Amino acid sequence: MSRSKYTALEKLNFINEFNQSNISQRAFAKYHGLRRSTFKDWLIRYETFGIKGLMEVKKKQ
Repeated sequence: MSRSKYTALEKLNFINEFNQSNISQRAFAKYHGLRRSTFKDWLIRYETFGIKGLMEVKKKQ
């Protein structure tokens, strides 16, 4: 079962929408029902690793 509620493409869509907006990370995250820390993490991972950074990391069991 997937740990993430959103796919990498959905996360990318949020990031693109945010980049075109003129609002703060906090306001954007709140409007979309996201935790600000989660959204900030997506932004950092995307900036650092590109789309691969938004893909779900599989945990070893």
